[in-house]
Amino acid sequence: MVQAEVLWETKTSRPFLTLTYGKLFQEDPYFIVTGGEDGVIQVYETPTRRAKEIQPVRSLETKCGPIFHLRLHDIIRLKSQDLIAADSRGSVTVFCNGQIFMRTMLQKPAGISDLQIHETELGHLSIITGNEDGMVNCFNAFNDNWKIRLQDIGSRNIECLQATVSVTCILATAIAADSCPAVDYVIVADSSKNLHFIRNGRTLLSIKTPSIVKSMCTGYFLHFDEVSDPDENLTQIALGCDDGTIWICVDFEVQISSQFADVGHPITELRRLPPMGDSTSLGSHDKAVTEKLDILLCTGHFPAFILLREGKVLTRRKLPDWASAICEYNDGKDISFLVGCKDSTLLAFKVT
Repeated sequence: MVQAEVLWETKTSRPFLTLTYGKLFQEDPYFIVTGGEDGVIQVYETPTRRAKEIQPVRSLETKCGPIFHLRLHDIIRLKSQDLIAADSRGSVTVFCNGQIFMRTMLQKPAGISDLQIHETELGHLSIITGNEDGMVNCFNAFNDNWKIRLQDIGSRNIECLQATVSVTCILATAIAADSCPAVDYVIVADSSKNLHFIRNGRTLLSIKTPSIVKSMCTGYFLHFDEVSDPDENLTQIALGCDDGTIWICVDFEVQISSQFADVGHPITELRRLPPMGDSTSLGSHDKAVTEKLDILLCTGHFPAFILLREGKVLTRRKLPDWASAICEYNDGKDISFLVGCKDSTLLAFKVT
């Protein structure tokens, strides 16, 4: 039986829209970093006990709009964890050692709907953003790499895009397809129910999805004999949609013949959790196969999170409010994650 145990629960002294967790700049401790509607970033120490409210230890001013996304990564290549913030006006601000290192702003301001940091096996690093006006931008701390306007993509293999198409989510990952080694792609979902597979600034393929995709993650979610090709090394992409359904995309094709799950509410976040052995009621062979499958963590427009495997609900855990953001949490040994709720509650869970 899979369970989610609360490690600690607290509230932040200031409301937030998004959060991230990890080491910050050149400091050793792990911090909780939140972004607010006022454009201010608050940094909190990780609670060691349950406290009613925690206070920030420092603040960072972006001097921009409400912060929609935060990421931690060594962007500047100075062996420190830089902080990247994206906001409602289309700005991306990079902080290095507590100071603003760079800021990008679009000529036509539009809210950033997703932010991804992608590092290839060869060490090439990119910041990728998608905007509410349909722009996809790829750049790093020193150069602009490429940009694509979704409305300019030809209608080959897809229906014509809406007049006002927006980026709904992005996933930068390596994809292993049929008879091909893993290759890096930027996958962009839009408000016209399309998935665009982009490589080196070129859209190589666009496919239709059953609904508007709001979150994506890769993992091993289906037994290899359930997909079109009996090769378990093919990349599986979970698609969380605004109608509450979850689909799996394999070999550039959505498995529309077998819906993975339907949680009944719009989905905002999907995260992969590594597999755990809990299928004690299965036979030895079935158990061994099932235990290889990843767990899918799902949040959305409902005050709870859900853990799924094989499309079945393992655990549904009530939250004080809708989750505004989830991220990995490092407690040293367990499968853990951090949930930030819209009422400013922070909860850390471990999966057992």
